[in-house]
Amino acid sequence: MPLAVILSFACVLIAISPHGYLGGDGDEFRYLQAARCASEHGFCAPVDHWWRRYPLVVPLGAAIRLFGETPTALMLAPLAYGLAAITLFVTLVQRQFGRGEAVLAGIALVATPVFCTRLLGPNIDIPELAFGLAALVCLQSAARCSAGSEAGIGARSWIVSSGVMLGLAVQARPTSLALLPIFILGLWALRRVRAWAIPFMAGFMIPNAIEAIGYWIGMGAPLRPWQLSLAHTRIPSSSLSPNVDLTQSPLFNPAYIAGWERSAGISVHWTVDGLLNLLLHPSTALTFACGLLFVVLGWRRLGTDRGGGRTLPFLIAGGALFFAALTYGLAIDPEPRMFLPLVAVACTCFGVFAARHWTSSRLPVAVAISLIAAKGMIAAYERPHLSSEAALAQSWVTADRGKIAVEGRTSRFLTLNATIRALPVYAPAVIADRLLLIGEDDCTTARYDAGLTGWPVVKRAAAFPRAEPWAIAALRRRQLFLAPRKTPVMCLFARA
Repeated sequence: MPLAVILSFACVLIAISPHGYLGGDGDEFRYLQAARCASEHGFCAPVDHWWRRYPLVVPLGAAIRLFGETPTALMLAPLAYGLAAITLFVTLVQRQFGRGEAVLAGIALVATPVFCTRLLGPNIDIPELAFGLAALVCLQSAARCSAGSEAGIGARSWIVSSGVMLGLAVQARPTSLALLPIFILGLWALRRVRAWAIPFMAGFMIPNAIEAIGYWIGMGAPLRPWQLSLAHTRIPSSSLSPNVDLTQSPLFNPAYIAGWERSAGISVHWTVDGLLNLLLHPSTALTFACGLLFVVLGWRRLGTDRGGGRTLPFLIAGGALFFAALTYGLAIDPEPRMFLPLVAVACTCFGVFAARHWTSSRLPVAVAISLIAAKGMIAAYERPHLSSEAALAQSWVTADRGKIAVEGRTSRFLTLNATIRALPVYAPAVIADRLLLIGEDDCTTARYDAGLTGWPVVKRAAAFPRAEPWAIAALRRRQLFLAPRKTPVMCLFARA
């Protein structure tokens, strides 16, 4: 029952916003480029760390090969990973704590904006989470086998599978290496570290060894993917201060930690900015707030049988270690999407303590879960999409007889449209007398934001205001949950 409830709720959120690929300045276009190559050639030598993430790139490429480069085809792999992550998470919580806990924790995870807005778009965040959760399910199954009548071979098979799943999580994104010491500590807590550490590490090495052998045979460079991942900070980023020396290693480097743009705009000191921006970011704040609130309300039960036993304190400590490893050790860009395992821990804490609180006082639980669910539905509704713009752009290009170029960011937005994809991307050397651009508010603002000069004449312009239900409009007017919305605009410029 818990899984059916949670998957039904996920389907509601998907129905609210059935849109996947967006493109623009995000990673989606990079994954699409890699998938295009994979669909044509099966294997392509990676040109950067985005291309090496075969757990996402390969299924994306297979979908394009089978169904064509359509928005629906690009949704298949992300949706499969999303449903797998939901199923694994609910299974974990239900097995460990109970059905009511699984329902509350599952709703909280699915409704958290940083999760639900990625269910259909190409991303590596949810695949990484799914493999990490699969590793936990296998570890949990091994512990259940060893405690029951199916000891021995059954438990060892599960522990090897757990290592394989964690190895695949690392293949999805190397930041999952931070989970490895946490899993080893988990084996120690289960008093199985001597018996299970070797089979676990053997399973962990299987996907990593296969990757190295494949690159050794194909390129003569078994460590090529890791070289690309370690060099990712040398790629200039608008999110990193230009004062940071990109030739230096990011590992334990305060310059990188302090140099990243604050995702929620909160700047106090580099030692605490990452944590504050994660806890207070609009895409995660409500989930963390509810999790912390119910932990505080039930703190006397923490560590006891009624508070989930020793599992919850271990998960909280593991989450803190994971955050510290990524933020201060690897010095990554601390965006909320990098910390989905922490979101899962917060949802678990909320589910367990809210379920325990339900027996004594139902109102706080009902209010909290209602707010979380409402926030998720609003986030799904707010997710941008450019389906109307793509249709109109094609008609403009077909009707106009000029030589049309498309601005670079706009080309990444509309790349799934074959007509737009065939246009040259604008550069000073490109010969064109028309320029297609997508921006915000109005054509003057859009042209200024794109840094364009020499295109003073607006041949065509269209704004795309979005009609809103009265409840969402009322919330936006009162600035509750919702920021003011900017109106997308599409312009076709001509030279003077």
